Amino acid sequence: MYTESVTYNQQNAVIVAHLTQTIVQCNQTSDANKTIIRILEIGAGSASTTVQCINALRKLNLAYHYTFTDISNSFINEAKKILGEGPEMNYALFNIEKDPLAQGFCPNQFDVIIGNQVVHATIDIHESLRNLKKVFKSFKDSQPNFINKLSTISCQRHFI
Repeated sequence: MYTESVTYNQQNAVIVAHLTQTIVQCNQTSDANKTIIRILEIGAGSASTTVQCINALRKLNLAYHYTFTDISNSFINEAKKILGEGPEMNYALFNIEKDPLAQGFCPNQFDVIIGNQVVHATIDIHESLRNLKKVFKSFKDSQPNFINKLSTISCQRHFI
């Protein structure tokens, strides 16, 4: 559905550019090139953003672990057909309006969180952001990144 949308393709291009820039900066400022970059995509739905992000990650030739999430099993099942399964991919149900730790996620688990047209649709945006903050990896010298639509948001940490 969204793969043919000019608007979504433009948004995805911006997201991929931010993701690529974030990873390159992270590699320049830390030993991140020696570790696996852990990415969480929230509300991933039809996987249109996911496909473009994974293509960009493959071009960078870096180790990554990508967790595709949505609140619907039907989207997850379709994504598995589109993206396949492998050691770098994980699929999970996730409702950002609820505590991620109670949903099986770990504190400080992800380096980057991607959400395209997701957070604004929650009942309480601040609570959803607090929930997402719980799974951000803690960095000593840099801040974790949240890529959300086309906007830049600040919330105690630097979000892209």
